[in-house]
Amino acid sequence: MPTTRKSRTRRLRKELADWQIHYLATGEIPDEDGQNPWSVFIFCCGGSTAGCLDAADTWPSVRDRMFADWIAKHPGTRPWAWWRFDAPRQKAPARARAWAGFPDPRRRLGGTGTPKHEALNYVKSYAWGVPDQWITDQDDVKQPTIDEDDPPQFESQAAYLRRHGLLTADESASLLDTAFDPVLLGMVCER
Repeated sequence: MPTTRKSRTRRLRKELADWQIHYLATGEIPDEDGQNPWSVFIFCCGGSTAGCLDAADTWPSVRDRMFADWIAKHPGTRPWAWWRFDAPRQKAPARARAWAGFPDPRRRLGGTGTPKHEALNYVKSYAWGVPDQWITDQDDVKQPTIDEDDPPQFESQAAYLRRHGLLTADESASLLDTAFDPVLLGMVCER
């Protein structure tokens, strides 16, 4: 089985640059010399330019290979591109149909803090199924900011995947009970 994983990774690396694989896995652009800034922009932000692929176009063609490698190394979690493109979508009331394009968020289980879209005229924005823009003291609104002694807590990725019936049988068998424990806001991409 390790041989298969290595060959999948090698094939994937022939098709994409290392920074592109890293971006699909983490949502972060590594700081590397020699990258064409325009190609990086198109890949990460989308758009159509001859000869340049973007992440949304690339993900379906590499999803299965990357997904298998990811689950083998990080059971109970999913790569950034899965959260961006494949996670279950919100069911929205008719008057808020625009919400339907957003991933169904991970459940909030406690803590103090207010996502910006709940208090200000901000579009919902998620990373790893959790709001990624929060009210700060500079926002000058009467909503609670993140309390460092009681930060927002969310269900883990494993709990989210189990709730949606998306854990594979092998993953379920390999996960410890702690994989389903709540996670603090700063740890949401890890668990």
